[in-house]
Amino acid sequence: MGGKGGGLRTTLVLALVMVVLGVALGLGLARFGSSLPIVGLLLGEKPPRTTTGPVVVEGIKELDQLATVRWTEFVPVTRETGGDILDRLFSGEKVIVIATGKVETGVDLGDIYKDQVSVNGDSVTIDLPEPQILSASLDEERTRVYDRDFSPLNIRPDDELVEEARL
Repeated sequence: MGGKGGGLRTTLVLALVMVVLGVALGLGLARFGSSLPIVGLLLGEKPPRTTTGPVVVEGIKELDQLATVRWTEFVPVTRETGGDILDRLFSGEKVIVIATGKVETGVDLGDIYKDQVSVNGDSVTIDLPEPQILSASLDEERTRVYDRDFSPLNIRPDDELVEEARL
């Protein structure tokens, strides 16, 4: 019966030593970790970032109007949370949004001046201004979240991250 008590005491002392060493290691890393070469890379803060993939033109349609081309395109946009390693561990998230938009290009006839129009008998010649983007808009119905990755301990999604990617 005396042997069991000694084993329990030894186990409790070892557990207490492990807790004290763990707390000391945690405090040491929190205070000096960023100055250590390898640990600094792991514990250092990471800024939030957004990356945009290549634009993929879905289709082009010619128009018989002043807006000469209208197309629909989609762009993958990736938005990630930043912060230090604890922020990334407990609330880190990465979202990929496929942003779909419509663009119209053409010529603004309001930019034509008298010296750009010439009449010669039955023919009229107009020197048109350079084509330009006349309108661009996000198609809210077709823009969607494609993928969402959470850090291991993140239990709540950040809907604001999706809105930042949409912007």
